[in-house]
Amino acid sequence: KLQSEIFPALRDKNNLVVTVYYRTGHADAKPGEESTAKDLNGKEADMEKSINCAKTVEKNFIEGSFELDRRFTGIVWNVISDSPFVKRDIESKYGGEVVSSSKGQTFTRRVISTSSRGAHTKTQAKPSVQDFGEGFLDWYLIGESDAVVSHKGWSYGITGALRTARPIFRPDSGCRKPDLLVHEGDGKDEEQIL
Repeated sequence: KLQSEIFPALRDKNNLVVTVYYRTGHADAKPGEESTAKDLNGKEADMEKSINCAKTVEKNFIEGSFELDRRFTGIVWNVISDSPFVKRDIESKYGGEVVSSSKGQTFTRRVISTSSRGAHTKTQAKPSVQDFGEGFLDWYLIGESDAVVSHKGWSYGITGALRTARPIFRPDSGCRKPDLLVHEGDGKDEEQIL
C-alpha cells in the first residue's frame, strides 16, 4: 500500500495534499488493545474541530485564498493518528466526498492512511522495531503534504510539518491562516518561524 498507493498520491503534483494529524492517546492508555469507537469517547468535539479545520484549509486552497506553487486537480487527505479506528472512520465519512469551488470546479476527495497502530508512544508496553518504524514513517509522511492540520502539542505533528517547512494549522485557531509558517526571513540566510 505504501509504494503502490500512498507515495504516489502524496507525490502527485496534480494533488493538493492536506495532512490531518489527530492524537487520541489510545496507544498510551491501552497498548496492544484493538482501536475502537471508544477511542473518541469525550473527544468528538475535538475531532470535529480537526475535520472542520481540514475542510477550511482545503476550501481556502480551492478558492485561491492560500497559494500553491502549482494547479491541482485532485485532493488528498493524509490521515495520521495513533488510532486505527480514527483513520478508518475519517476515510469512510470523508473519502469520496465531492468538494466544489465557487467557480464551478469539482474535486473528489481521497483519504489515505498507513496501517500504523501508534504503538511506539508507550514505552512500558515494550514497543518493537516495527512500532518505531511505523511511527517514523507516519512522521515522515506528514512532511510530504502541502499543509498540515495538527491536533495537540508541539511534537509529532508540528515537527513532521517543519521537516519540509509546511504551513501548520491548529484546529483551535479557526484555520483561516497558518499558525506556523517557515519563511525566508528579513536578512540573508535567516529563516524564521512565525
